[in-house]
Amino acid sequence: MLAVLADAVRRGRATAEELVGAAAGRIAAAEPALGAVTSLDVDAALARAREIDAAPAPADTPLLGLPLLVKDIEDVAGRPTTYGSVPFAHAAPADADSPVVARLRAAGAIVLGRTNTCEFAHEGYTANRLHGATRNPWQPAWSPGGSSGGSAAALAAGLVPLATASDGGGSVRIPASLCGLLGLKPTNGVIGSAPTPAWLDLHTDALLATDAADLALLLDVIGGAVPGSAAPGPVALAPATPVRTVLAVPRLHGSGGLGGTLGSELLDATRRLADALADAQGAQVRVVTTSVDELFAAAPELVSRWEPDWYAATSAEQAHLLGPDVVRRHADAWDPSFRAALEHGLQVTAGDYLAVRRRCAHTRAVLDRALPPGTLLATCVLDGPGYRPDGRAPGHADAGSPHGLTQTVLANLTGHPAISLPAGRSDLGLPWGLQVLAGRWHDRTLLEVAATWERAHPWPRTAPGYRPFDLTPANG
Repeated sequence: MLAVLADAVRRGRATAEELVGAAAGRIAAAEPALGAVTSLDVDAALARAREIDAAPAPADTPLLGLPLLVKDIEDVAGRPTTYGSVPFAHAAPADADSPVVARLRAAGAIVLGRTNTCEFAHEGYTANRLHGATRNPWQPAWSPGGSSGGSAAALAAGLVPLATASDGGGSVRIPASLCGLLGLKPTNGVIGSAPTPAWLDLHTDALLATDAADLALLLDVIGGAVPGSAAPGPVALAPATPVRTVLAVPRLHGSGGLGGTLGSELLDATRRLADALADAQGAQVRVVTTSVDELFAAAPELVSRWEPDWYAATSAEQAHLLGPDVVRRHADAWDPSFRAALEHGLQVTAGDYLAVRRRCAHTRAVLDRALPPGTLLATCVLDGPGYRPDGRAPGHADAGSPHGLTQTVLANLTGHPAISLPAGRSDLGLPWGLQVLAGRWHDRTLLEVAATWERAHPWPRTAPGYRPFDLTPANG
Protein backbone atom coordinates (compact mmCIF):
# COMPACT_ATOMS: atom_id res chain seq x y z
CA MET A 1 0.00 0.00 0.00
CA LEU A 2 2.74 2.48 0.94
CA ALA A 3 4.56 2.11 -2.38
CA VAL A 4 1.31 2.54 -4.33
CA LEU A 5 0.40 5.72 -2.46
CA ALA A 6 3.87 7.24 -2.81
CA ASP A 7 3.99 6.35 -6.50
CA ALA A 8 0.63 8.07 -7.01
CA VAL A 9 2.02 11.26 -5.50
CA ARG A 10 5.20 10.98 -7.58
CA ARG A 11 3.23 10.54 -10.81
CA GLY A 12 0.65 13.21 -10.03
CA ARG A 13 -2.32 10.84 -9.65
CA ALA A 14 -2.72 12.08 -6.08
CA THR A 15 -1.24 14.96 -4.14
CA ALA A 16 0.40 15.00 -0.75
CA GLU A 17 -2.08 17.68 0.26
CA GLU A 18 -4.98 15.36 -0.57
CA LEU A 19 -3.49 12.55 1.49
CA VAL A 20 -2.81 14.76 4.49
CA GLY A 21 -6.29 16.24 4.24
CA ALA A 22 -7.83 12.77 4.04
CA ALA A 23 -5.92 11.63 7.11
CA ALA A 24 -6.88 14.74 9.08
CA GLY A 25 -10.53 14.19 8.16
CA ARG A 26 -10.48 10.56 9.22
CA ILE A 27 -8.82 11.43 12.53
CA ALA A 28 -11.40 14.15 13.20
CA ALA A 29 -14.21 11.64 12.60
CA ALA A 30 -12.69 8.96 14.85
CA GLU A 31 -11.50 11.12 17.73
CA PRO A 32 -11.79 11.52 20.63
CA ALA A 33 -13.79 8.28 20.88
CA LEU A 34 -10.91 6.07 19.72
CA GLY A 35 -8.24 7.79 21.80
CA ALA A 36 -5.45 6.88 19.40
CA VAL A 37 -4.22 10.36 18.42
CA THR A 38 -3.12 12.75 21.16
CA SER A 39 -2.12 15.82 19.13
CA LEU A 40 -2.16 17.14 15.58
CA ASP A 41 -0.46 19.92 13.65
CA VAL A 42 -2.56 19.95 10.51
CA ASP A 43 -1.40 23.36 9.33
CA ALA A 44 2.28 22.40 9.43
CA ALA A 45 1.56 19.08 7.72
CA LEU A 46 -0.43 20.76 4.95
CA ALA A 47 2.30 23.33 4.46
CA ARG A 48 4.87 20.58 4.05
CA ALA A 49 2.53 18.70 1.69
CA ARG A 50 2.21 21.77 -0.54
CA GLU A 51 5.99 22.09 -0.66
CA ILE A 52 6.22 18.48 -1.84
CA ASP A 53 3.51 18.97 -4.45
CA ALA A 54 5.15 22.12 -5.80
CA ALA A 55 8.61 20.61 -6.32
CA PRO A 56 9.92 17.84 -8.57
CA ALA A 57 9.80 14.53 -6.75
CA PRO A 58 13.24 13.90 -5.25
CA ALA A 59 14.96 10.58 -5.77
CA ASP A 60 14.89 7.90 -3.09
CA THR A 61 11.67 9.02 -1.42
CA PRO A 62 9.66 5.78 -1.14
CA LEU A 63 7.21 7.39 1.31
CA LEU A 64 6.67 10.59 -0.68
CA GLY A 65 3.76 12.62 0.65
CA LEU A 66 2.48 10.03 3.12
CA PRO A 67 1.01 11.31 6.42
CA LEU A 68 2.76 9.95 9.50
CA LEU A 69 1.76 9.66 13.15
CA VAL A 70 4.58 9.40 15.70
CA LYS A 71 4.36 7.47 18.96
CA ASP A 72 4.67 9.87 21.88
CA ILE A 73 8.04 8.58 23.02
CA GLU A 74 9.86 9.58 19.81
CA ASP A 75 11.20 13.11 19.45
CA VAL A 76 9.81 15.34 16.69
CA ALA A 77 11.76 18.55 16.12
CA GLY A 78 9.94 21.58 17.46
CA ARG A 79 7.29 19.58 19.33
CA PRO A 80 7.18 18.27 22.90
CA THR A 81 7.49 14.60 23.77
CA THR A 82 5.25 13.84 26.76
CA TYR A 83 5.80 10.07 27.12
CA GLY A 84 2.14 9.87 28.14
CA SER A 85 3.20 11.28 31.49
CA VAL A 86 1.66 14.06 33.58
CA PRO A 87 5.05 15.33 34.83
CA PHE A 88 6.08 15.81 31.19
CA ALA A 89 2.84 17.43 30.02
CA HIS A 90 4.64 20.74 29.45
CA ALA A 91 7.96 19.40 28.20
CA ALA A 92 10.06 21.71 26.05
CA PRO A 93 9.94 21.12 22.29
CA ALA A 94 12.55 18.68 21.03
CA ASP A 95 15.63 20.14 19.36
CA ALA A 96 15.75 17.45 16.67
CA ASP A 97 13.93 14.46 15.26
CA SER A 98 14.71 11.02 16.63
CA PRO A 99 16.72 8.91 14.17
CA VAL A 100 13.63 7.00 13.00
CA VAL A 101 11.53 10.13 12.49
CA ALA A 102 14.42 11.74 10.61
CA ARG A 103 14.70 8.72 8.30
CA LEU A 104 10.96 8.61 7.66
CA ARG A 105 10.96 12.33 6.80
CA ALA A 106 13.96 11.89 4.53
CA ALA A 107 11.96 9.20 2.71
CA GLY A 108 9.17 11.73 2.10
CA ALA A 109 6.79 11.15 5.01
CA ILE A 110 4.95 14.11 6.56
CA VAL A 111 4.51 14.26 10.35
CA LEU A 112 0.85 14.93 11.10
CA GLY A 113 0.61 14.23 14.81
CA ARG A 114 1.20 11.99 17.81
CA THR A 115 -0.19 8.65 18.97
CA ASN A 116 -0.95 7.55 22.51
CA THR A 117 1.11 5.17 24.63
CA CYS A 118 1.18 4.02 28.22
CA GLU A 119 3.42 6.03 30.51
CA PHE A 120 7.01 5.74 29.25
CA ALA A 121 5.97 2.68 27.20
CA HIS A 122 6.30 0.44 30.25
CA GLU A 123 3.08 -1.61 29.95
CA GLY A 124 1.22 -3.90 27.57
CA TYR A 125 -1.84 -1.63 27.24
CA THR A 126 -2.31 1.99 26.15
CA ALA A 127 -3.74 4.30 28.81
CA ASN A 128 -2.33 7.04 30.99
CA ARG A 129 -3.40 9.91 33.22
CA LEU A 130 -2.37 12.57 30.71
CA HIS A 131 -4.17 11.46 27.54
CA GLY A 132 -6.58 8.78 28.76
CA ALA A 133 -7.20 5.36 27.25
CA THR A 134 -7.02 4.13 23.67
CA ARG A 135 -9.75 1.75 22.49
CA ASN A 136 -9.46 -1.13 20.09
CA PRO A 137 -11.23 -0.38 16.78
CA TRP A 138 -12.19 -4.06 16.55
CA GLN A 139 -13.90 -4.06 19.96
CA PRO A 140 -14.06 -0.69 21.77
CA ALA A 141 -14.64 -2.40 25.13
CA TRP A 142 -11.07 -3.71 24.91
CA SER A 143 -7.60 -2.19 24.67
CA PRO A 144 -5.57 -2.34 21.46
CA GLY A 145 -2.69 -3.46 23.67
CA GLY A 146 0.48 -1.49 24.08
CA SER A 147 2.60 0.26 24.43
CA SER A 148 2.30 1.13 20.72
CA GLY A 149 -1.48 0.87 20.95
CA GLY A 150 -2.21 4.37 19.67
CA SER A 151 -0.29 3.66 16.48
CA ALA A 152 -1.87 0.22 16.08
CA ALA A 153 -5.38 1.55 16.60
CA ALA A 154 -4.76 4.34 14.08
CA LEU A 155 -3.58 1.86 11.43
CA ALA A 156 -6.34 -0.66 12.15
CA ALA A 157 -8.91 2.14 11.81
CA GLY A 158 -7.38 3.34 8.51
CA LEU A 159 -6.67 6.81 9.89
CA VAL A 160 -3.21 7.02 8.32
CA PRO A 161 -0.94 4.79 6.25
CA LEU A 162 2.07 5.24 8.56
CA ALA A 163 2.62 5.21 12.33
CA THR A 164 5.74 4.55 14.37
CA ALA A 165 6.14 1.85 16.99
CA SER A 166 8.73 0.43 19.36
CA ASP A 167 9.25 -2.77 21.31
CA GLY A 168 10.95 -3.06 24.68
CA GLY A 169 8.91 -5.96 26.04
CA GLY A 170 6.32 -6.70 23.38
CA SER A 171 5.16 -3.18 22.61
CA VAL A 172 4.75 -3.79 18.88
CA ARG A 173 3.79 -7.47 18.95
CA ILE A 174 1.01 -7.12 21.54
CA PRO A 175 -0.96 -4.37 19.72
CA ALA A 176 -0.27 -5.99 16.35
CA SER A 177 -1.81 -9.18 17.68
CA LEU A 178 -4.86 -7.46 19.16
CA CYS A 179 -5.44 -5.19 16.14
CA GLY A 180 -4.93 -7.66 13.29
CA LEU A 181 -1.66 -6.16 12.01
CA LEU A 182 1.88 -7.28 11.29
CA GLY A 183 4.29 -6.27 14.03
CA LEU A 184 8.03 -6.90 13.77
CA LYS A 185 10.51 -6.47 16.60
CA PRO A 186 13.80 -6.60 14.70
CA THR A 187 17.04 -8.02 15.99
CA ASN A 188 18.34 -5.52 18.50
CA GLY A 189 20.75 -3.26 16.62
CA VAL A 190 19.16 -3.54 13.18
CA ILE A 191 17.53 -0.14 13.77
CA GLY A 192 20.03 2.11 15.49
CA SER A 193 18.85 3.88 18.61
CA ALA A 194 19.51 7.32 20.01
CA PRO A 195 22.87 7.41 21.82
CA THR A 196 21.32 7.16 25.29
CA PRO A 197 18.05 5.17 25.16
CA ALA A 198 16.07 4.80 28.37
CA TRP A 199 16.40 1.00 28.25
CA LEU A 200 19.93 0.38 27.18
CA ASP A 201 19.53 -2.63 24.90
CA LEU A 202 16.16 -4.29 25.56
CA HIS A 203 14.26 -1.66 23.59
CA THR A 204 14.27 -1.12 19.84
CA ASP A 205 12.27 0.84 17.33
CA ALA A 206 9.91 -1.55 15.60
CA LEU A 207 7.59 -1.90 12.61
CA LEU A 208 3.79 -1.94 12.31
CA ALA A 209 2.09 -2.49 8.96
CA THR A 210 -1.08 -3.74 7.35
CA ASP A 211 0.74 -5.91 4.79
CA ALA A 212 4.06 -7.65 4.29
CA ALA A 213 5.30 -5.42 1.48
CA ASP A 214 4.90 -2.35 3.70
CA LEU A 215 6.77 -4.09 6.51
CA ALA A 216 9.73 -4.84 4.26
CA LEU A 217 9.77 -1.31 2.86
CA LEU A 218 9.76 0.23 6.33
CA LEU A 219 12.68 -1.89 7.47
CA ASP A 220 14.66 -0.71 4.44
CA VAL A 221 13.81 2.91 5.27
CA ILE A 222 14.48 3.01 9.00
CA GLY A 223 17.07 0.28 9.43
CA GLY A 224 20.75 1.03 9.85
CA ALA A 225 23.28 2.09 12.44
CA VAL A 226 23.21 5.41 14.28
CA PRO A 227 26.50 7.10 15.29
CA GLY A 228 27.03 6.73 19.01
CA SER A 229 24.32 4.13 19.43
CA ALA A 230 24.67 1.61 22.25
CA ALA A 231 23.23 -1.05 19.94
CA PRO A 232 25.61 -3.23 17.92
CA GLY A 233 25.99 -2.37 14.28
CA PRO A 234 26.31 -2.03 11.44
CA VAL A 235 25.64 -5.73 10.95
CA ALA A 236 24.49 -7.06 7.58
CA LEU A 237 21.24 -8.97 7.81
CA ALA A 238 21.36 -12.55 6.62
CA PRO A 239 19.38 -13.22 3.43
CA ALA A 240 16.06 -15.00 3.81
CA THR A 241 16.76 -18.65 4.58
CA PRO A 242 14.48 -21.56 3.61
CA VAL A 243 12.62 -22.83 6.65
CA ARG A 244 12.94 -26.52 7.46
CA THR A 245 11.63 -26.74 11.04
CA VAL A 246 9.06 -24.87 13.12
CA LEU A 247 9.16 -25.44 16.87
CA ALA A 248 5.60 -25.26 18.22
CA VAL A 249 5.65 -23.97 21.81
CA PRO A 250 2.30 -23.39 23.59
CA ARG A 251 3.68 -20.63 25.84
CA LEU A 252 7.05 -19.24 26.84
CA HIS A 253 6.36 -18.74 30.54
CA GLY A 254 3.56 -18.66 33.09
CA SER A 255 1.08 -21.30 34.15
CA GLY A 256 -1.55 -20.82 31.44
CA GLY A 257 -4.17 -19.91 34.03
CA LEU A 258 -5.15 -16.46 32.75
CA GLY A 259 -8.00 -17.44 30.45
CA GLY A 260 -6.01 -18.09 27.29
CA THR A 261 -8.46 -19.54 24.79
CA LEU A 262 -6.26 -20.47 21.82
CA GLY A 263 -5.33 -24.05 22.69
CA SER A 264 -5.57 -26.20 19.57
CA GLU A 265 -6.02 -23.08 17.41
CA LEU A 266 -2.43 -22.06 18.11
CA LEU A 267 -1.05 -25.42 17.00
CA ASP A 268 -3.36 -25.40 13.98
CA ALA A 269 -2.02 -21.97 12.95
CA THR A 270 1.54 -23.22 13.36
CA ARG A 271 0.80 -26.18 11.10
CA ARG A 272 -0.88 -23.92 8.54
CA LEU A 273 2.23 -21.75 8.56
CA ALA A 274 4.46 -24.78 7.97
CA ASP A 275 2.20 -25.92 5.12
CA ALA A 276 2.29 -22.46 3.50
CA LEU A 277 6.08 -22.36 3.75
CA ALA A 278 6.37 -25.86 2.34
CA ASP A 279 4.17 -24.95 -0.63
CA ALA A 280 6.18 -21.79 -1.29
CA GLN A 281 9.56 -23.49 -0.95
CA GLY A 282 8.71 -26.79 -2.60
CA ALA A 283 10.12 -28.73 0.34
CA GLN A 284 8.69 -30.21 3.52
CA VAL A 285 8.68 -28.14 6.70
CA ARG A 286 8.55 -30.12 9.94
CA VAL A 287 6.49 -29.03 12.94
CA VAL A 288 8.09 -30.17 16.19
CA THR A 289 5.76 -29.85 19.16
CA THR A 290 7.88 -29.05 22.19
CA SER A 291 7.95 -26.84 25.27
CA VAL A 292 10.15 -24.11 26.60
CA ASP A 293 11.21 -26.47 29.41
CA GLU A 294 12.55 -28.91 26.81
CA LEU A 295 14.32 -26.16 24.89
CA PHE A 296 15.97 -24.92 28.09
CA ALA A 297 16.50 -28.33 29.68
CA ALA A 298 20.21 -27.56 30.14
CA ALA A 299 19.40 -24.37 32.10
CA PRO A 300 15.87 -24.72 33.53
CA GLU A 301 16.49 -22.08 36.18
CA LEU A 302 16.48 -19.36 33.52
CA VAL A 303 12.85 -19.71 32.45
CA SER A 304 11.24 -18.51 35.68
CA ARG A 305 13.55 -15.49 35.72
CA TRP A 306 12.56 -13.91 32.39
CA GLU A 307 9.66 -11.76 33.55
CA PRO A 308 11.24 -10.63 36.87
CA ASP A 309 14.58 -10.01 35.15
CA TRP A 310 12.93 -7.92 32.43
CA TYR A 311 11.05 -5.94 35.10
CA ALA A 312 14.19 -5.39 37.17
CA ALA A 313 16.31 -4.24 34.22
CA THR A 314 13.79 -1.91 32.62
CA SER A 315 12.63 -0.47 35.95
CA ALA A 316 16.18 0.20 37.14
CA GLU A 317 17.29 1.75 33.86
CA GLN A 318 14.20 3.97 33.68
CA ALA A 319 14.30 5.03 37.34
CA HIS A 320 17.98 5.96 37.24
CA LEU A 321 17.60 7.82 33.96
CA LEU A 322 14.88 9.98 35.51
CA GLY A 323 16.80 10.16 38.79
CA PRO A 324 15.67 9.39 42.34
CA ASP A 325 14.73 13.03 43.02
CA VAL A 326 12.38 13.20 40.00
CA VAL A 327 10.87 9.80 40.81
CA ARG A 328 10.05 10.85 44.39
CA ARG A 329 9.04 14.43 43.61
CA HIS A 330 6.32 13.28 41.23
CA ALA A 331 5.27 10.19 43.17
CA ASP A 332 1.60 11.20 43.18
CA ALA A 333 1.53 12.05 39.48
CA TRP A 334 2.83 8.81 37.98
CA ASP A 335 0.36 6.15 36.88
CA PRO A 336 0.19 3.58 39.71
CA SER A 337 1.75 0.71 37.74
CA PHE A 338 4.58 2.96 36.50
CA ARG A 339 5.17 4.36 39.99
CA ALA A 340 5.50 0.79 41.29
CA ALA A 341 8.04 0.06 38.55
CA LEU A 342 10.08 3.16 39.37
CA GLU A 343 10.06 2.38 43.09
CA HIS A 344 11.16 -1.17 42.33
CA GLY A 345 13.87 0.11 40.02
CA LEU A 346 15.40 2.25 42.76
CA GLN A 347 15.73 -0.85 44.93
CA VAL A 348 17.62 -2.90 42.35
CA THR A 349 21.23 -3.19 43.49
CA ALA A 350 24.28 -3.27 41.25
CA GLY A 351 24.69 -6.94 42.10
CA ASP A 352 21.06 -7.66 41.19
CA TYR A 353 21.44 -5.83 37.90
CA LEU A 354 24.65 -7.62 36.94
CA ALA A 355 23.06 -10.98 37.72
CA VAL A 356 20.20 -10.07 35.36
CA ARG A 357 22.66 -9.20 32.60
CA ARG A 358 24.53 -12.48 33.03
CA ARG A 359 21.29 -14.48 32.87
CA CYS A 360 20.33 -12.58 29.70
CA ALA A 361 23.63 -13.61 28.12
CA HIS A 362 23.10 -17.24 29.14
CA THR A 363 19.52 -17.21 27.79
CA ARG A 364 20.72 -15.67 24.52
CA ALA A 365 23.27 -18.44 24.05
CA VAL A 366 20.68 -21.18 24.64
CA LEU A 367 18.20 -19.59 22.23
CA ASP A 368 20.92 -19.10 19.60
CA ARG A 369 21.55 -22.85 19.68
CA ALA A 370 17.82 -23.63 19.49
CA LEU A 371 17.29 -21.38 16.43
CA PRO A 372 19.94 -22.16 13.80
CA PRO A 373 19.28 -20.95 10.23
CA GLY A 374 16.16 -22.66 8.90
CA THR A 375 14.50 -23.09 12.30
CA LEU A 376 11.67 -20.93 13.68
CA LEU A 377 9.85 -20.91 17.01
CA ALA A 378 6.07 -20.33 16.95
CA THR A 379 4.04 -19.44 20.03
CA CYS A 380 1.34 -17.06 21.23
CA VAL A 381 1.71 -13.32 21.83
CA LEU A 382 -0.75 -13.27 24.73
CA ASP A 383 -1.79 -16.19 26.91
CA GLY A 384 -5.07 -14.52 27.81
CA PRO A 385 -7.72 -12.24 26.32
CA GLY A 386 -5.87 -8.95 26.80
CA TYR A 387 -6.82 -5.79 28.67
CA ARG A 388 -9.75 -3.49 29.17
CA PRO A 389 -9.08 0.05 27.87
CA ASP A 390 -7.92 1.23 31.32
CA GLY A 391 -5.31 -1.54 31.48
CA ARG A 392 -7.10 -4.04 33.72
CA ALA A 393 -6.76 -7.68 32.73
CA PRO A 394 -9.97 -9.69 33.28
CA GLY A 395 -10.24 -10.79 36.89
CA HIS A 396 -7.84 -8.12 38.12
CA ALA A 397 -8.87 -4.97 39.97
CA ASP A 398 -5.86 -2.86 39.03
CA ALA A 399 -4.23 -1.94 35.74
CA GLY A 400 -1.14 -3.94 34.89
CA SER A 401 0.16 -7.11 33.31
CA PRO A 402 -0.30 -10.22 35.47
CA HIS A 403 2.44 -12.82 35.34
CA GLY A 404 2.28 -14.88 32.18
CA LEU A 405 -0.21 -12.75 30.23
CA THR A 406 2.27 -11.38 27.73
CA GLN A 407 4.57 -13.93 26.09
CA THR A 408 6.96 -11.47 24.53
CA VAL A 409 9.86 -10.47 26.81
CA LEU A 410 12.15 -13.36 25.84
CA ALA A 411 13.01 -11.79 22.47
CA ASN A 412 13.83 -8.50 24.20
CA LEU A 413 16.11 -10.13 26.73
CA THR A 414 18.02 -12.00 24.01
CA GLY A 415 17.75 -9.57 21.09
CA HIS A 416 16.16 -12.11 18.71
CA PRO A 417 13.75 -10.91 16.00
CA ALA A 418 10.09 -11.73 16.53
CA ILE A 419 6.95 -11.05 14.52
CA SER A 420 3.22 -11.22 15.16
CA LEU A 421 1.20 -12.59 12.22
CA PRO A 422 -2.59 -12.06 12.07
CA ALA A 423 -3.90 -15.59 12.65
CA GLY A 424 -7.58 -15.42 13.59
CA ARG A 425 -10.23 -13.95 15.86
CA SER A 426 -11.02 -14.98 19.41
CA ASP A 427 -14.43 -15.64 20.92
CA LEU A 428 -14.39 -11.99 22.01
CA GLY A 429 -14.18 -10.81 18.41
CA LEU A 430 -10.59 -9.64 18.87
CA PRO A 431 -7.82 -10.58 16.45
CA TRP A 432 -5.00 -12.74 17.76
CA GLY A 433 -1.49 -13.14 16.44
CA LEU A 434 0.89 -16.04 15.96
CA GLN A 435 4.30 -15.01 17.31
CA VAL A 436 7.28 -16.32 15.35
CA LEU A 437 10.93 -16.00 16.41
CA ALA A 438 14.00 -16.56 14.24
CA GLY A 439 17.73 -16.58 14.83
CA ARG A 440 19.42 -13.24 15.40
CA TRP A 441 20.03 -11.23 12.20
CA HIS A 442 17.54 -13.43 10.31
CA ASP A 443 14.93 -10.68 10.12
CA ARG A 444 14.59 -11.12 6.37
CA THR A 445 13.48 -14.69 6.94
CA LEU A 446 10.64 -13.34 9.08
CA LEU A 447 9.75 -10.84 6.35
CA GLU A 448 9.53 -13.72 3.88
CA VAL A 449 7.47 -15.70 6.39
CA ALA A 450 5.05 -12.76 6.63
CA ALA A 451 4.75 -12.51 2.85
CA THR A 452 4.15 -16.26 2.53
CA TRP A 453 1.56 -16.22 5.30
CA GLU A 454 -0.22 -13.27 3.69
CA ARG A 455 -0.48 -15.03 0.34
CA ALA A 456 -1.85 -18.18 1.96
CA HIS A 457 -4.06 -16.57 4.61
CA PRO A 458 -4.87 -12.91 3.80
CA TRP A 459 -6.46 -10.80 6.51
CA PRO A 460 -8.61 -7.65 6.60
CA ARG A 461 -6.58 -4.45 6.33
CA THR A 462 -8.79 -2.62 8.84
CA ALA A 463 -11.26 -3.37 11.59
CA PRO A 464 -14.93 -3.78 10.60
CA GLY A 465 -16.57 -0.45 9.84
CA TYR A 466 -13.32 1.27 8.84
CA ARG A 467 -11.87 1.83 5.35
CA PRO A 468 -8.29 1.09 4.35
CA PHE A 469 -6.20 4.17 3.62
CA ASP A 470 -5.90 3.82 -0.13
CA LEU A 471 -6.74 5.62 -3.38
CA THR A 472 -10.35 4.53 -3.68
CA PRO A 473 -12.86 7.36 -4.30
CA ALA A 474 -14.24 6.94 -0.75
CA ASN A 475 -10.85 7.82 0.76
CA GLY A 476 -11.01 10.83 3.01
